[in-house]
Amino acid sequence: MAKWVEVINLRAAGGTDSSVTPNFLFSLIDRAEAEGLTAAKIFSRVNLPGDFSVHLEWRGKGLPSGGSPLGIRLARTLKDYGLINHNVWKEEEEK
Repeated sequence: MAKWVEVINLRAAGGTDSSVTPNFLFSLIDRAEAEGLTAAKIFSRVNLPGDFSVHLEWRGKGLPSGGSPLGIRLARTLKDYGLINHNVWKEEEEK
């Protein structure tokens, strides 16, 4: 089974006045059903309010190059709040 991480970075418009908060981001993830999702973590950038990094950790047979349905939906939703960068990273194992 493949292990991979989906990273969605958001630079929210408005900085400290942004309506995007960690609770808002967690609520978007909590409402979704996603088979294979093992963890969801949210990071905020130190000294730069409005910058967030959402990490969705997955385990499954497939490795989608463009992201999971949840990740794509999340990135599309967050696009209304600022600049988005969405990537998929696979975990490499030592051989």
